[in-house]
Amino acid sequence: MSFGMLVDGKWNSHWTEHDSNGNFLRMNTKFSNTINYITENDRGRYYLYVSYGCPWAHRVIMVYELLKLDQFVKLIIVEPHISDDGWYFTGEYPDIRYHMHYLRELYLRSDNQYTGRVTVPVLWDSRDEVIVNNESSDIIKILNSQFNEFSTSHIDLFPVGDYAAINNQITYYYHAINNACYRTGFAKSQHVYELEVRSLFIELEALDCKLSDREYLLNDQLSGVDISLLPALLRFDIAYYGVFKCNLKMLKDFRNIERYKNRLLENPAIMKTFNVGHIKSLYYKIPGLNPNAIIPSGPSDGG
Repeated sequence: MSFGMLVDGKWNSHWTEHDSNGNFLRMNTKFSNTINYITENDRGRYYLYVSYGCPWAHRVIMVYELLKLDQFVKLIIVEPHISDDGWYFTGEYPDIRYHMHYLRELYLRSDNQYTGRVTVPVLWDSRDEVIVNNESSDIIKILNSQFNEFSTSHIDLFPVGDYAAINNQITYYYHAINNACYRTGFAKSQHVYELEVRSLFIELEALDCKLSDREYLLNDQLSGVDISLLPALLRFDIAYYGVFKCNLKMLKDFRNIERYKNRLLENPAIMKTFNVGHIKSLYYKIPGLNPNAIIPSGPSDGG
């Protein structure tokens, strides 16, 4: 998420991700490299810049915690909400690497003529001082594959035999639910909003049916599909229902989805990443959608 962008290395607070009909069109991320080989000498070399509020960063934090990579990769948290200058750091949430004030400084350290959004998550290489990747779906795969040797849990969220199926489902649910919530919330016409919200709830009904006889979305174990979809489900009643007007029903009204969501939250590593305060602070301070930036007292857990 970003409410401003860099253009030829200069900060521009004006941005748009809409077409002429009012449809929300998310800009593509720009850094798409990978890591081919990790050794013990790379301990402390890589940093993850993330937000507990942002759903795309949240999936990265979940993988980071599930793999228990805290002794190998450093996690840096931005302030809960986005300012006019983008994601930023404070004394409570400092940049422990460079002591920067704004995340955009990291982007410019990697490319001083960068044009594009300044988003989380970011996988940062502190030796070469470059952004390796800023696409969440790529980063979770990099962590799972290249860093797994240094994990103390050795969970495999992308088993080779299921890799294609996992990728296909991640892509499907990205369009059907994850980003559909944003297309609904950021719609700029009544017609677009009504199309998007109806389509979203058709997909939620289908998901609820699918989950009637299973604990996970693929086979019988936690995978990258679950981790990729879960952040949207955790934000639904807390933020999307209100701020994004995804309000035909609350998520807790979908019995099977609610059971699935709560079952995943029983995992201590996942529960550790679920910060309701940061989620509310981010979404209820989005300019234009909640002008007075009043954060509601409830719900406390999304239920």
